[in-house]
Amino acid sequence: MKVSVVIALILSVTCPFLASGEEIKPGILRTPDARFENLLGYDFDPHYIEVGEYRVHYLDEGPADGEIILLLHGEPTWSYLYRKVIPVLTEAGFRSIVPDLIGFGKSDKPVSMDTHTYEFHVNAMATLVRELGLTNITFFGQDWGGLIGLRVVAENESLFARVVISNTYLPIGTEGTGVSPGFMEWKRMNQGMINRGDIPTGQMLVSQTGDPSIEAAYDAPFPDPNYKAGALIMPQRVPVTPDDPAVKAQEEAWEVYYQWEKPFLTAFSDGDHILGHLFKKFQEDVPGAAGQAHTTIIGAGHFLQEQKGEELAQVIVKFIVENPMDSQIAEKTTNESKVSFLDLTDEQVKIFQELDIEGPVLMLNMLRFKKDGGREKYREYSRHVDPLLTKAGGKLVSRLSARATLVGEEEWDEILVVEYPSRKAFLNMVQSDEYKVPKQIRNEALEDSRLISMQAPKR
Repeated sequence: MKVSVVIALILSVTCPFLASGEEIKPGILRTPDARFENLLGYDFDPHYIEVGEYRVHYLDEGPADGEIILLLHGEPTWSYLYRKVIPVLTEAGFRSIVPDLIGFGKSDKPVSMDTHTYEFHVNAMATLVRELGLTNITFFGQDWGGLIGLRVVAENESLFARVVISNTYLPIGTEGTGVSPGFMEWKRMNQGMINRGDIPTGQMLVSQTGDPSIEAAYDAPFPDPNYKAGALIMPQRVPVTPDDPAVKAQEEAWEVYYQWEKPFLTAFSDGDHILGHLFKKFQEDVPGAAGQAHTTIIGAGHFLQEQKGEELAQVIVKFIVENPMDSQIAEKTTNESKVSFLDLTDEQVKIFQELDIEGPVLMLNMLRFKKDGGREKYREYSRHVDPLLTKAGGKLVSRLSARATLVGEEEWDEILVVEYPSRKAFLNMVQSDEYKVPKQIRNEALEDSRLISMQAPKR
C-alpha cells in the first residue's frame, strides 16, 4: 500500500473533519459547497461577509432598493428554513437579508463549543448588520433567531423600524420568562446529545414537521459531528438562572422594549408547546405592540417557516404595509397627488380621476384639529363614516398620532392611512348622499387637512 494512502486513512480516522470537509484555520471548519447542491427550493445566490475571523453566509433577495427585512433562523436550522418565505416577500417588493449564524448553514463553523456564547452570536449579527449598511430594517426572528435578533435590535435600535417575532423569547433566567418545564426537559435531552457527541439535526426537523424530504437539507451543513459544536451547545446557552452571564444584557434589552414605541408584532404558532405561550409579555409590555394585529398561525409547530412559510410571509407583508414609516409618508408628499380635503371641489375630483393609479389605492389623511374640541368632533365623524367605509370596501390601515407629526414642512395632529379597492370606490363614497352628514361633521372638526393618494403596495 502506498504511503500516501496510509496517511490518508490515518487522517480519516484521527481527524474525520479533514476527510469530509475543510479546516480553513485552526479550529474553524467550512462545509464543502457540494453539500448544498440540488436542495429543493433553495435556488438563491450565496453572499459572504467577513466577521472577525469567520466567513458568514447570507442571502440577499429582492429589489436592491426595497425595504429591508432581516430574517434570522435558530437552532439547529439555517437560511434554508426561509425558502418558502423569501419569494412572497420578494413579490411584495421587499429585500430579504437572511444570514446563516456562525456554526450553521454555509457559514464557517468553530469546532469549540466555548466559542458559541450568546454574546458571540449577538456581536456577530450586529456586525453583519452594520457592515452591510442596513437601515430602516424590519426584523423577524424565531427560536434562537429571536433571542439573538432581539438583542441586536435593542442594542442598535436606530437601525430598526419594526419587529416581528415567532416562537421565541428574551429570557432573564427566572420562572415565567421562557424557563418552562418543557424547555428544561429539552435542555436535559440536549445534554445527553452533548455527552454522546452528536445531534440528529435532520431527524429533529422531520419529527417536528412530519416531512422526511427535508432531512438531507438540514443535515447538509454538518458533514460529521465535528461541525456541530454550535448546534450541540446552543440550547445550553439559554439563560435559565438569574446568575447566567447573559442576564444583565437581557435585562438591559428589556428596558429598551419597555420603551419601544415602533411597531411590534407577535406571530406565534398554535403547535409550539414549549415557546408558543410566550407572546403575552411582549403584547402587554411593549408599547409598540399595542393595537397591532397579533396572530396565531394555525396548524404549525415550532418551525412554522417549514409548515406555514407562505402564510407567515403574508403576515409580515401585511404588518409592514399597515405600519408605514414616517419617512415613507413624508416622501410621498413630494411624489404623489396632494390636495386640500376640507371640501372636494370639482377640480379636485378631476385630479383624482386622472391619477395614474390602477387597483387598490392608499389615502393618507393629514389632519389638523380645531383647538376647541376638534379631536373629539372628528371621533364623531369616524363613527358616522365607518359603515360607509366598510360598504365601499375600504379599511383603516394605520393611525399615526402625535402632538406634532411633521410631514414635509407642515405639522399635523394625526395621520390616517386608509386603503380603498380603487379610486372609484373612494370617489363614490365621498360623492354619495350618505356622506353629506359625515362630511359636515368632518369640516366642523378640522382646521386644515391634506389628502395624499398613492398606489397601494403589492400584497
